[in-house]
Amino acid sequence: MFQRGDTIGGSFQVAPENPDDSLVYSGYYLSRINEHLSLMLQASKQDSDVATLGGSSATIGKGETFGIRALFDLPSTATFYQNFTLGLDWKKLDEITYFFGNTSIDITAPIEYFPLSASYAATRVGKGDFTEFNLTATLGLRGLGDDYASYENKRYKANGNFFHLRGDVSHTHDLKNGAQLFGKLQGQLANGVLINSEQLSGGGLGSARGYLEASALGDNGLFATLEYRTPSFIGAEDKDGKRANEWRIHAFLDGGVLGIYDALPGQESTTTFASAGFGTRVKFKEHFNGSIDLAFPLLDQATTDAFDPFLSFRGWADF
Repeated sequence: MFQRGDTIGGSFQVAPENPDDSLVYSGYYLSRINEHLSLMLQASKQDSDVATLGGSSATIGKGETFGIRALFDLPSTATFYQNFTLGLDWKKLDEITYFFGNTSIDITAPIEYFPLSASYAATRVGKGDFTEFNLTATLGLRGLGDDYASYENKRYKANGNFFHLRGDVSHTHDLKNGAQLFGKLQGQLANGVLINSEQLSGGGLGSARGYLEASALGDNGLFATLEYRTPSFIGAEDKDGKRANEWRIHAFLDGGVLGIYDALPGQESTTTFASAGFGTRVKFKEHFNGSIDLAFPLLDQATTDAFDPFLSFRGWADF
């Protein structure tokens, strides 16, 4: 766009069987200022209606976010790329908990705040391996947005002076027969009690397959994934080792733990995840992707029984 490499993108997420459960719109615009600096504007709007508290209530989460980012390209080479990002967000989140049959005790906990973030990302492309590293520090700016009481209404002992580090490192290693080994570690470390929008979520495709998406939240957490991928059944590598078409079968182990500060009476301070399974991924014409995973959770949770098979699928396109 504008002959300088500007890009624009968007996404839409919905729960097909019940759109009220999850509805998220998001978009971004990236403007290339010069060789080493880009500016990005991003926004999202979400609307969800999810049953909680054993089905006796429903929590409705609605909200908007708007952010601006400055992206700085750091010294890089043909096999190593790194950048630094500085950003500021505006987040306005609404939350209403309805108690069925007793509207007199419905609870509202809206909040508006402005977190500052700084991120570092690095990518290394080796001969037969690929490594990515990301680290983000997020700081709540006390004095901007809502007051102390709004944080307390969201969660006991939460406040606007929060700080957390979130990071991940992943590595893909090619084996001699065309198969691959993939490993990933990701986690978060916080200085204290966080409101739910700043917590690390656990469960689902991104952390622990076999569990519902975001089935638990934590102030601190650590997740690990180990995956074996068969050689691709289709496509051929180009001179750069890339494939426009690819189809692999994989087997995986996922696991992790979430922890919270100042757990309330009757509330668990830690939640653990462990699962195993297999699946398949396909890439077509370089841009179109799909995956299917059949996972078996190994530990019980409130919404998941151990060894109860869980099938998930995903389709996406990138350009």
